[in-house]
Amino acid sequence: MEQLRLRPFRPATDDARLSGSGLPLGVLARVQLYTTDALGRFEGKAHSPGCQHQGRDRGLGLHYDLVTVAQMLHAERFEPCSRCGGYATRRLSAPQVAYYRAAHQVHDLARQARRALNHPDLKADTASLLASLKKWDGVPPAGDWFAEEDEDRQWRRFIHQLLRRLETGVADHRRQL
Repeated sequence: MEQLRLRPFRPATDDARLSGSGLPLGVLARVQLYTTDALGRFEGKAHSPGCQHQGRDRGLGLHYDLVTVAQMLHAERFEPCSRCGGYATRRLSAPQVAYYRAAHQVHDLARQARRALNHPDLKADTASLLASLKKWDGVPPAGDWFAEEDEDRQWRRFIHQLLRRLETGVADHRRQL
């Protein structure tokens, strides 16, 4: 069963290994997921269809919850199985796949930028990092990625702020040399 990696959409934290970027969910908010316990109501962990921990009954059955990614991210007591991840994703549309990939690319650029700013002695290739960010800054997000104008602004603001922090950090580092 396929799973989405949702770290780009989780809030930023102090722990760089686990931190998200806080990107808007956009069209991914409505993606449907199957799980045995989306809200953490039952004892034990949530499983996806096909999980080995389900015993003989490994298919999709009556006891599965059908929830959205937005609902899953806001479920405070969701406890996923370590083997299957706790849920399975229904098929994504072309715009959903495009946005998922774009969000992961931007999240990866944000991680690289944080690393470059926190460890300027590592000689990160800031020129190519800046060029990649400027590419995203100059391209408006696809019209079918965001249903709400606020999400579009959040996406653009994230890229602008990241670009500004990196440009300022590079300039400060050069002045120190």
